[in-house]
Amino acid sequence: MIHLTNESMSKHSTLKIGGIAENIFFPENIQEFKEICTSDHIVIGNASNVLFADGIIKKPIIITTKMNSYSINGDKITAECGTIIIKLAMEATKAGLSGLEFAGGIPATLGGAVYMNAGAYDGEMADIVESSQILHNGEIANFDNKQHEFGYRKSIFQATNDIILQTTLKLEKNNPKEIQSKMNANLEKRKESQPLEFPNAGSIFKKVDGISAGQLIDECGLKGFTIGGAQISPKHAGFIVNIGNATAQNVLDLIEHIKEKVYQQRGIELQEEIRFINE
Repeated sequence: MIHLTNESMSKHSTLKIGGIAENIFFPENIQEFKEICTSDHIVIGNASNVLFADGIIKKPIIITTKMNSYSINGDKITAECGTIIIKLAMEATKAGLSGLEFAGGIPATLGGAVYMNAGAYDGEMADIVESSQILHNGEIANFDNKQHEFGYRKSIFQATNDIILQTTLKLEKNNPKEIQSKMNANLEKRKESQPLEFPNAGSIFKKVDGISAGQLIDECGLKGFTIGGAQISPKHAGFIVNIGNATAQNVLDLIEHIKEKVYQQRGIELQEEIRFINE
């Protein structure tokens, strides 16, 4: 197991922002994870929807990306929580399994995607999760789909200390060429509409009554507004991008500015989708 000390979290975040973590652990399997994980640990995957504070992060961090084994059995894929979901979407396509096309460009781990009920292009994890193996008070338990209590960009795990260890996805047999075509179309839409050329953490805010936060922010004339190195993307107002040496405080100040302006002009309170870690 890899153990890093006094490591900058900017190296482990898609936003490329973050202070110094005193201890980071990279377990390579579920057994190693069980041996080290306590309620004091912060558990993350690819940190694709996470903002780390600028200062010292004292709580030990577990990064799950080396827990990435998976298997395909019929129309099901079972994978450990650290498996990158883009990889699973590719493997599903090769196996002629449909249902993961929406996730082909999401840079999250499977555990993070389940935790957030990640989704795009009319698909979400709630549609395909059959069950998960979780760590509950040091013991292994199994949750069926209903027990995940999925909602819009949420699951029960956001309100508990339970950790997703692995998940089984129930997919559907289909023609691999059709699956690839659909995934390619989704990837092209993503490339055209999202600022993938800059470090970012995906959508910063949740939709409001079916309206994208990006649309509301755009209507308030905020595209391109910048604080320090953090900018509301001129390409997609729902994204905050790091245009160079942005700090977490820059992002937090920009988030507050956005919320204030949208509330002033539209009377709508935006709710963050991004997770802020400052312990």
